[in-house]
Order: sequence, then structure tokens, then C-alpha cells
Amino acid sequence: MKQLYLISVLSILLNLCSYGQTDLIGTWYLDALTVNGDEYSNVYPQNIDLIFTETTTIGDFKRFDGSSSCNFIFGDYSATSNSIDFHSLGSSALDCSNEPRGEFETIYLDLLSDNYTFPSQYTYTIDGVGDEQSLTLTNSNNDTIIYRKTATTNILFGTWYLQMVVENGITYNNTTSDSPNIDITTASVNPFFGTYASLGDGNCNTFSADYGIYFGNGDEIKFSNFNPTTNSCDPPNDLEESYFSILGNDQLNKFSFELINDGNILILTSVSDGSGGRSNNSNVTSLTFSNQPLAIDSELLGTWYLDHIQKNGVTHPNYFNDNEIFDLEISSNPVGGTNTYEFVANHGCNTSTGSYSVNSNEINLSMATTLADCLTRPYAIYESLFYDEFNYNTGFPITHEYAITGTGNDEVLTLTNPNTLNTLVYKRQQPTTLLVTTWWLYQIDVPGNPVIDIPDTDAPFLTLTNTVDFLFDIEATGFGDCNSLDATYFVTFNGANNLNIKTFGQSLLGCSINS
Repeated sequence: MKQLYLISVLSILLNLCSYGQTDLIGTWYLDALTVNGDEYSNVYPQNIDLIFTETTTIGDFKRFDGSSSCNFIFGDYSATSNSIDFHSLGSSALDCSNEPRGEFETIYLDLLSDNYTFPSQYTYTIDGVGDEQSLTLTNSNNDTIIYRKTATTNILFGTWYLQMVVENGITYNNTTSDSPNIDITTASVNPFFGTYASLGDGNCNTFSADYGIYFGNGDEIKFSNFNPTTNSCDPPNDLEESYFSILGNDQLNKFSFELINDGNILILTSVSDGSGGRSNNSNVTSLTFSNQPLAIDSELLGTWYLDHIQKNGVTHPNYFNDNEIFDLEISSNPVGGTNTYEFVANHGCNTSTGSYSVNSNEINLSMATTLADCLTRPYAIYESLFYDEFNYNTGFPITHEYAITGTGNDEVLTLTNPNTLNTLVYKRQQPTTLLVTTWWLYQIDVPGNPVIDIPDTDAPFLTLTNTVDFLFDIEATGFGDCNSLDATYFVTFNGANNLNIKTFGQSLLGCSINS
């Protein structure tokens, strides 16, 4: 009886974890296909779908319908729990051969129909649940066709705004909302060469060019007949110069293309012309575009160094750049969704990396942070004070109001917590005053006693370190007039900037009467 029960449970579990041929029924949207190991992504605005029905046709087959990037399709199929045979495939007769979608349709339908040799046979798997389901068809050559339950949002055709150029190991970021761009359309075709017209802008020049798509190696696009205007940019613009030099160089202007972040970002990576493979040059050449112009205050971009923290009316200067830098690197590198960009914040012995967006005078941060333990070192205590303000919330995004004042090297960036009005104040220059260093005794001022000024000659000193002893205390050393000292200390920021001597020891030499 127990064996029968276990067998029944296993049968139920297997049924729950596997898909039968009935799961094929319904509408599937084309995502991508691979031919001879090369991927061709569906980057077309037309919904390319395949609809499996239970309608019986001649020969006891079932009917499928659908659409390609140009035509409607229909035919017969039969299926088991893991295989499917297409017994016929027909289509409407719209001629799109002079358009990219027509070229893609030919690749797709030739694969689906096994070059119209029937039956066209595939094994299939269905993964995921609900709208996350995917259907993968695989033929005997290991070519695949991948469908999903939702239509693609990765559309290649339209206007793309340049965000970043990488050439010869150098990165050029766009820093203006007046972004250079390129218009990839299918509106005009050259009947002799089968190429398509493209227009675009640099920073102070415009250009026209032709492009072709698909060269037997997957998602590729090549530009030709690049024709820019020749205005002199004032001041000279490295981004435009690099952008135009790549598009106009026949050794570089053939690209693999990739759409990421739900179709918001287009990356063109130069491939070696002629071989169809990626360039062997370790310095990859690439162009990164967004489907929206740059939506950042250009003054915000670049590296900022933490100057001080203002908390509850108390100023806490950053005296802790001796060992670990406290900075904020704000870039125009696009990540995530529309108008979302990359930032890196170094603080103490940890780093926060993530994305940000700007809305009027607000900057919204989402981040992940390393979790190194800096123990009780001074910069670790300051880091804790910093992080409580920088990442003041438990959820994302973290919103700070921001303001930029000054110009050039005197620029100041202030981030304000809208709830507490505490601020993080950054400058373009690193602070140079350090706590952890050697300090020479200058003056002794004890309330109720005369102030004693110490002459510069042979003044006693105290050296503060970041060294942690076996009790996790921070070491300090020094010298008086004739005795040395050893101490431990710690810092706190509870309403003030406090340096606390925890233990103290000294040598016991006899000093002269003047010491």
C-alpha cells in the first residue's frame, strides 16, 4: 500500500513538472533564432507570432497560423509531448525583399520549414510559467527557434541617441542632452546595392550614410558611404571625432548589434570585416545608444570628493582620505531603464555601485554595497556616519535633493536628505587635511590654567595610525620632551567630532626641570 501511495505521489509530481503537447496550444511570440550557431534576434515592431490550434485538418494534422515580419503564415503540424513536425507552410504574398524585415523573414521561414522540405522536424521544450514561459524548437542541426508568451520590446528601427564611444581603449561619454544620434529607418532603399539610407547628428556636424543588415553571421549591421559635414567644432569635440571616425572607417563600421534593458539600450560592437567574427583587438570598439536623449544635468557628471557631512546642525569634515577615498563617480553610461545611468561611490573600505536617474532637482539612487568590515578604524566610523545619510532608506530608490554651486574646480555638490535636511557636501578637489598623521604639540589650554604655547623646536608629537591591535583598539604613538608614549584611541561623531584616548602608557625616564 505504501508503494502504491509513493508511486501515485511521484506520478502527480511528474505531471506538475512537465509539459505536454496541449501546452503548445495558444499564441507564441518569436524572440530569437540561431542558425549555425549565429543568433538572429527579433528586432521588428511587427508581432511575429505562431498560433497552435486544435483545429483538425486533412490527414489528421492540426492547424497553425501566425505572422512573420512581413507576411501572414499558416500550415499543418503534428506534435507529441516533446516533438513537433510541420507538414506544410504557406504565406501571403507581400514582397518585402527590399527591407530588413524581408531579409529576416527569409531566414526565419527557411529555418521553420527546413527550406520548405516537409515534414520539418523539431524537438521542443517549454520552460517557465505564465507570461514567463518560453518555447524552444531545436532541429537535427541544433538550430533553434525561441518563442515567448509576450511580444518583444527590442525594436532596432528608430532614432538612437549616442551615450558612449569606446575606441582604442579610451571611453568617451556624452555629457549633453543635445545628444549625437543616428536614425536607423527602412524608409529609403538603394535598389542597386540593397542598402538603406540613414541620417544622424554629431555635436556640431550632421551626416548621411547607408547601411546593410545580415551578412550570414547573426545580428550584424554595416554602414557605408558615410558623408559628414565638415564644420569646425568650437571647442573641439572628442566624442564626435571618435564617433565619426568609426562610422567612416570600413575596418570598423561593421558591427554586431545587441538590444538590452527591455530595448532601451542599443550596443554596436565592431567586428572584423570579412570573417564575420568579433575583432581580435583587445581594445574593443563599440558605440552605446539609448532610445532617449541624455536626461542629466551635465554639471552633475564626473568625480566628486566628499568634503563634509552636516548632521543635526553639526559639521563633520572628511579628515579620512588618507587610507580610503570617499568619492562619488557619476557617469552617463546607460544602465537599466530609460534615462537611468551608472554611478560608483567609494566610502571607507566599501563601494556602492548602481544606477541613478534625475528628476528636476532630485537624484534617485539604487545600489548594491560591498560588506567589508573595517573594524574600529577612524575611516570605518566615519563611513558608518556617511552611509547612514547616503543610503538612509531601507528601500530603493533613495532620493536626495541636489544642488550645484560654484564653477570649475570650485564647484560644490550638495545632496540633501529630504526627510532630515542632513547633507552630504562634495567638491571637485580632494580634501587634504588628514586626521591619521603626525601632529606636533602647538598649545596646551586647560580651563582654569594659563595657556601654554609650545615652541616649534623639539615639540612633542602624537602619531595617529589606522593600525588595529589584538584587542581591536587603534594604536597611537608619540614623544614628549624625554619620554615616549603608546596609546590607543577611537573616534565618535555623536553631536561633535570626538577623539577619545582609551589607554595610555609612557616610558619613565627622568626629565630635566624644564621639561
